[in-house]
Amino acid sequence: LTVATENEGPVIYTFFDDLKNVFGDNNHGKITSDYDKEIIEAWKEAWSSMGYTPRIITMEDAKRHPDYESYSNTLDASVNMGTNTAYDKACHLRWLAMAAVGGGMMSDF
Repeated sequence: LTVATENEGPVIYTFFDDLKNVFGDNNHGKITSDYDKEIIEAWKEAWSSMGYTPRIITMEDAKRHPDYESYSNTLDASVNMGTNTAYDKACHLRWLAMAAVGGGMMSDF
């Protein structure tokens, strides 16, 4: 397990980003809402209450992965996305974000 510091518990990650950061203004699906942000806060509080150090990874983390451009281009060209393209693409790219931060425990929010 990844531990933040001596005084903090193990780190738990989740991926969250505004969907406009996946496709920019050409978003092909739902836009992230304020309700999503409230759920993230509840996720953080729940994990913190159990002694974990919650951390949110984003598209910025995914973009730090050395294979980001190739993987993203392959998704765009070859992978059939569902009706919410931005969300579906983010579901794939979150794994690059997780690898870029060094791995660890991850949960959906």
